[in-house]
Amino acid sequence: IKALWKAFEAEGKAIEPMFKLRLVTAQRGGEIESMRWQDVDLDSGWWTIPAEHSKNNLSHRVPLSDMAIDILLVHKKAMDDDLDISRALAVLFDTVREGNSGLDAGADVSALVAAFDEMMTVFGLTVTGSPEADEGSVAALAESLGINGGDMDDLLALRAKARADKDWVTADAIRDGLAELDITIEDTADGVRWHRN
Repeated sequence: IKALWKAFEAEGKAIEPMFKLRLVTAQRGGEIESMRWQDVDLDSGWWTIPAEHSKNNLSHRVPLSDMAIDILLVHKKAMDDDLDISRALAVLFDTVREGNSGLDAGADVSALVAAFDEMMTVFGLTVTGSPEADEGSVAALAESLGINGGDMDDLLALRAKARADKDWVTADAIRDGLAELDITIEDTADGVRWHRN
């Protein structure tokens, strides 16, 4: 268990508490990932998992050991301590770096996304600018290419098919249309990647 604990610490400050909590609470990964501060009572040592976050769709209470409470307090202190904002930002950037590495490796990064979203909420910031959030523009581009109700995935699939068929006019039209929406697509050996400019 010592080796496992050290391996968790090597995962970085963003993901480390999730792995440790999973071990000390014996709860499923999805339940740990969806843990919210409003469901945790550190004073009484209980975590109430709402029905919508449990695998069996039943709300249940989990006792928190002293170790689990310590893990939560260290994580919360890094996020809440205004005097130590640099540590909190370091955790945020570690999370982004780990997420990008995970994406590069084709791994599931949903836990990191959840952690990132929680941290952004603590900072009072919201993330905007995903193509899905700007559905009107992406949908309008998709419709102009004959895809009714299309989204970013539909556009990328159509572009991949156009490239495979050597239909460079359609492939370039999609790339150029996305560029007008400040979205860059890159063709890599691992597939297509996109990002906001």
